[in-house]
Amino acid sequence: MTRDDLADAIVKEHGLSRIRARRLVDQILEQMNAALGRGEDVKIANFGVFVIREKVARMGRNPKTLEPHLVSARKVLTFRPSDSMRDRIEAGRGPAR
Repeated sequence: MTRDDLADAIVKEHGLSRIRARRLVDQILEQMNAALGRGEDVKIANFGVFVIREKVARMGRNPKTLEPHLVSARKVLTFRPSDSMRDRIEAGRGPAR
């Protein structure tokens, strides 16, 4: 699903113009991005949580040559689905409406 798909769904559900729906989607994503940039978790009820996680430096290995190398410390974005989202996915129903 793309931004345009989300905007189209908003147009169909709520009758907003395509431009306003696209702006709404963009603003929501910008707010989420800004919160994550500040190190905050983004929690969406009945959907899940986006979290920035810090990974420590560790020794890794090149799978082709088997040579060890240092994998640097970094931050990664993770998503944990809510229990209700997990249940819907397992039941094959997708998100609630």
